[in-house]
Amino acid sequence: LPHYGHLLTGYVKDIVPRYRTMRGYMVDRRFGWDTHGLPAELTLHLELGITDKSQIDEMGIEKFNDACRESVLKYTGEWREYVTRQAR
Repeated sequence: LPHYGHLLTGYVKDIVPRYRTMRGYMVDRRFGWDTHGLPAELTLHLELGITDKSQIDEMGIEKFNDACRESVLKYTGEWREYVTRQAR
């Protein structure tokens, strides 16, 4: 979920692309482009009780990726509200 640390670094991720857009460059500003995968994976490790890479291999990479995606997407509403409140 969003926290104060995201606020401190988020302005750079808004100002730089906004500046480049104003200078005439085509800048893709998709929501979630800067998602950090490692925290999402570690959270899922805790939720699923995964302690070893071999457990992911047994589960299957595709199934693990799907579980990561599902875990991250459950917070989309909170992130959308946070980003909107920052006028990003």
